[in-house]
Amino acid sequence: MVILVEGESDAAALRAAARVLDVAQPQVTAMNGITNLRHFLTTINGDAAGLYDVGEGHHVAQALGAGVEGAAGPSLVEARGFFGCDPDLEAELIAALGAGEVLAVIEQQGRDAHRFRQLQQMPHWHGRPVEDQLRRWLGSGGSRKLRYAELLAASLSPDRVPRPLRRVLEYAAAAGP
Repeated sequence: MVILVEGESDAAALRAAARVLDVAQPQVTAMNGITNLRHFLTTINGDAAGLYDVGEGHHVAQALGAGVEGAAGPSLVEARGFFGCDPDLEAELIAALGAGEVLAVIEQQGRDAHRFRQLQQMPHWHGRPVEDQLRRWLGSGGSRKLRYAELLAASLSPDRVPRPLRRVLEYAAAAGP
């Protein structure tokens, strides 16, 4: 079973979540965007599951032939092993850990805490909810997004692993080797 994900940060978070849940490391493939899903589904050898951002659900439903995302769309997509992060991986991790724990992880990284405080002072972000600020900051910059996806997922306790990550790992495990 191959788990298809949009990018390397999703793959890193999923591998860290597997360690937290103490399950076998999944075979994860980053597709460089969900619009490549149909191509990957036709080229992989075997079964596939996946993780995606909810806003991209229509691409997933079309690629899986599960109809248009809507009332029946998400359940059909999940039945095929694809689970959506609402609205994205960063938001799922922030909600699971809580803003305070995310800030503590950032503080442990030294200069990053200063960089985050700089974003908080920008006119567009000043005074906005800290969760929104964190999501923006985590999602900007490829290396930051990748590094923190793994750090935050590794900071989770097993009972706080976000539903989409847990479900895709369960789905892949149930499929067996």
